[in-house]
Amino acid sequence: LLRSLESLLSVDPGVVAERLTTARVTPDPVWCKDQAGPCTCPPGGECKGFFPALEERLAALPGVRGVALTTMVPLDGGWSGYAMDIENHPVEPGRPAHILGMHAISPGYFGVLGIPVLAGRPFTAADRSAGEAVVIVNKTLADRRWPGGTALGKKLKPVWMPTWATIVGVVTDVRYERLSRPPTEEFYLPMAQWGVGSVVAVLQSDLPPSSLEPMLRREVAAVDPTATVKDVRSMNEVVLASAASPRTTTTLIGLFAAMALLLGAIGVYGVLSYGVSQQRREIGIRMAIGAAPGEVRALVMQRAARLLAGGVAAGLLAAWLGASVLEGFVYGVGVRDPVTYAAVPLLFALVGFIASYLPARRATRISPTEVMREE
Repeated sequence: LLRSLESLLSVDPGVVAERLTTARVTPDPVWCKDQAGPCTCPPGGECKGFFPALEERLAALPGVRGVALTTMVPLDGGWSGYAMDIENHPVEPGRPAHILGMHAISPGYFGVLGIPVLAGRPFTAADRSAGEAVVIVNKTLADRRWPGGTALGKKLKPVWMPTWATIVGVVTDVRYERLSRPPTEEFYLPMAQWGVGSVVAVLQSDLPPSSLEPMLRREVAAVDPTATVKDVRSMNEVVLASAASPRTTTTLIGLFAAMALLLGAIGVYGVLSYGVSQQRREIGIRMAIGAAPGEVRALVMQRAARLLAGGVAAGLLAAWLGASVLEGFVYGVGVRDPVTYAAVPLLFALVGFIASYLPARRATRISPTEVMREE
């Protein structure tokens, strides 16, 4: 579990999390409709005017170097899948549609989060609702659907819409659900071309979230007094929170394991101490007829070694047979990881040696004279 947690925390989430503050911002739909008037756009489309105004005000804040808006930040635990048609990839009758992850973003999203564009271009301010419908896909989608070729210029669309969107860029994979889940097929579209009802604002700044929060709330209220702001935190906190469950599991089971190891060491010490007291007469006689202290220690340690060898062998067998219990708790290592199966017996042998050495040393201090006098 420790090796699994270490492997999990070393996974690249696909973004540069340093100096980023995130906050969920949700405008009031009634307020949006009042501002926009009659609207036949998709749900949330009536709020299109809110988000550009918010982005402009946030970008003007002192200490803020960049601003991006998105429907979902990486590792926030959410995922929105849409049934999509993909050019040259028809779906057979009766088969389920292609399900792709969707993210509506502002033009500065990739730059602020440090997501490299591998081919083509990022979104720009020119990608508005009146322009050509465009999308950007991740590397996983491009590699699976067009292996050995290029995704640029290909098209896809939601199954319920008549208009195809052209792929204008390919970006690296980003993990959105959790670190342990591999990237899925995902695409990005300009927020200006798609209605959304809530966004996560991402601010790039050296200021801590506690300093940015009051300014953020003030600017949101200036655009829409009824809008809500919640979950203000750093991107590093988001990344750490995504590993909270495995960290808690590892800590809890690790505490029980440490207690078991401690009880085992106490048990070995107690058994050997009792054995030494029971053999006090034999040890005294051995020393009286010339046994050296080292020989007496070796005698006790040999008995301890047999005890430890039997315990380690039984423990390894039980661990091997019961390893499947940990299948859902490990990442990046096998439940029968050879490094673990080599390191743990060595740890137990070391603890057992320490626990047995103390009774062995005490055995060499038995006075043959006192034993003979007792006899």
